[in-house]
Amino acid sequence: MDTLPFTPVDLIAIDAARNIRRRWHIAAYRDLFGRVMIETGWGRIGWQGHTLVRSFVDEGGALRYVRVLLARRRRATRRIGTAYQPIVSTCRSVDTFTRRALSTPLPS
Repeated sequence: MDTLPFTPVDLIAIDAARNIRRRWHIAAYRDLFGRVMIETGWGRIGWQGHTLVRSFVDEGGALRYVRVLLARRRRATRRIGTAYQPIVSTCRSVDTFTRRALSTPLPS
């Protein structure tokens, strides 16, 4: 992922015992004017969630921003108590997260 745009990254963090079911998504693309756009989505699995799109003039600034965000996801174990895991899928919609969440057993 040293060049932009890169393949979108989809992550989930699930801890059924503590009722933690989170999703996170990041994608990079260029707009019509050549600026690098970084789109980030996050929220509870099965819910609409939040989206943030940031625009960067150069790839260097965008890469630094993406690296900071990914480093924060790596520290999730300290913050939320469970690690994020990558999702390998051809579908990049919220339905992917929902299907994965439904296949995980719920706490009794």
